[in-house]
Amino acid sequence: MLSLFLGTIGLLIGGLYYNSTVTPLDRPLFLSGNKQTIIATRVDWMCNCAGFVDTTKYQTDPVTEPNDNDYFFIEAAQPDEQWDRDHFIKNRYVRLTGQFYIDKGIPEEFNLGQMEDKPDHARVFKFDKIEYLTADN
Repeated sequence: MLSLFLGTIGLLIGGLYYNSTVTPLDRPLFLSGNKQTIIATRVDWMCNCAGFVDTTKYQTDPVTEPNDNDYFFIEAAQPDEQWDRDHFIKNRYVRLTGQFYIDKGIPEEFNLGQMEDKPDHARVFKFDKIEYLTADN
């Protein structure tokens, strides 16, 4: 009976730790090998959640609402490359060239360790090239 109680306490503590800490197990591991170019925009959910959506299929049917699985994170292939978050303030778009990871996870942008608002796992697009689109292009 004591071992059941201690085991339950251990599972609760482990669950709380995992739900509030970014660990190497949270990283996506396997790239698809399918290089593609997508046009995406960012939805600011005011949380640490996946906020990018590929707009390609919405050009043919703009009434379509994205599903939860349509949202993804982006991650630069070069770790020191930064992307401009302010570009998306006025519902702007980017052209990204790269590939999705096969598995879901949390991108490198989120440092390992304790977080108050750990994001849920989502698809991650690792880009080699980012082009900021304006009304002119």
